[in-house]
Amino acid sequence: MPQFKHNQLKSIKTGISLPFWFGFLIWVFLLTTAVIAQSPGSSLVTLSKCWQYESPGLRTVSPAADSSNLYIAEEGGRVTAVSLSNGTRLWSTELGGDISSNVALADSNLYVITSDISKRSRLRSLSNTSGLPNFELDIPFADNFQLFSINAKLVIVSNAGAITSVSTVNRTSEWSLSITNPDLKTIAMQESKLLISSADRRVHYFDLDQGKELRSIPAENDVSATSFIGADVLFGDTRGNLIRQHKERRSWRLKSGAKIVKILNSENGIIAASTDNFVYGLAAYNGDIHWKKRMPGRISDITMINDQVVVQMIGESAAILLDPNDGKPVGQFSLDDEGGFVLPPMEAKETVLFFSPTYVLGTTEQKCTLK
Repeated sequence: MPQFKHNQLKSIKTGISLPFWFGFLIWVFLLTTAVIAQSPGSSLVTLSKCWQYESPGLRTVSPAADSSNLYIAEEGGRVTAVSLSNGTRLWSTELGGDISSNVALADSNLYVITSDISKRSRLRSLSNTSGLPNFELDIPFADNFQLFSINAKLVIVSNAGAITSVSTVNRTSEWSLSITNPDLKTIAMQESKLLISSADRRVHYFDLDQGKELRSIPAENDVSATSFIGADVLFGDTRGNLIRQHKERRSWRLKSGAKIVKILNSENGIIAASTDNFVYGLAAYNGDIHWKKRMPGRISDITMINDQVVVQMIGESAAILLDPNDGKPVGQFSLDDEGGFVLPPMEAKETVLFFSPTYVLGTTEQKCTLK
């Protein structure tokens, strides 16, 4: 509301021209209308810090979580259970070597892969309640692995090109496939289906229940991100192309300004990010741009958390929350140090988890109730 000086108030009493009052009333009307019309989805989001778990040796591999605990990998081949209620360490088990996979949870067991200087890789299983090791299996050596728990089986994908299924019931190998020079950063999962790109500029579509490749999609450039959209495939490349593929037919292509970082398929359509600092909201049907938002830094990851898009940027200690309907900022969360984020955020038991180089933060939109 404009602030009037004393002499201005005096002039009002003695009369002001009609155009002034008309313009003033129009300004008030437009301001009020904008406030009333603001969508509920654009309301501000505040995340409160509830607890902090110090971990100077946090490994930059994806953790696992259940309804009670977070399970993280730390330096020295260590797996640690952290309470989601208060951030306290419940147990920690040192397996030796280095953990070279994410942490996967299947039934009452945790699975990780360790590798050592003798070029030996082993699948390791631990009890999620006590941390006691209960099983190990030698597997072909690789530098990096991804683990997925699907229908009583553990699927192992290595950067050496092996895809293997191990039964979590009798702990024996079921089937094995191979591809040439896969890029584990491009993996996308949908139920028992897996997408992954390879160095020969192809997107591979696997059925992990059947243990076979359904199709291989050629790309014109190196593929940098993949996602599912129903039975169709979405993939982005290093030249900024975002493509929807229906079996052998291309449905549409969008050309952005730079390499596609990540693709999300949400109820609001497709959300995509590129390395020229833009986040896009797209129509799934034809790829039309609904909104486009420029970020203040180079984007490292986008994640859907609590119906908001959480955008993390390289070297930045603040994550920005966007409304997926229109791309408007609805909140921000900042770390206490300048190390930036080392992993994407994660949601578990109404707790939103953020990962810095030296600690894990548990936050919530609700009032913190430490137990």
